[in-house]
Amino acid sequence: HKIVRGKSIEGSLAFIFASSLALFLFTNNFLISTAVSVLAALAELLPGDDNLIVPIFSALVLYISI
Repeated sequence: HKIVRGKSIEGSLAFIFASSLALFLFTNNFLISTAVSVLAALAELLPGDDNLIVPIFSALVLYISI
C-alpha cells in the first residue's frame, strides 16, 4: 500500500505510533505528541531527504507548540 515515493501507509502509521510514544514521554501531553507526529509523518512525504526534513520540521513544530 504505497502512498508516494515508496512510502507505505503501514510505515507511516508505525512512524506515527512510535514517535507519538517517544514524544509523549518527553512532553507528557498526548495531544501535542500526536499532532507533532502526524505532521512529521506528512512532512516525510515531501520531496527531498526525509532524514533531514523530518527532524528539523519536528523540532520546529514541537518548539512552536510548547
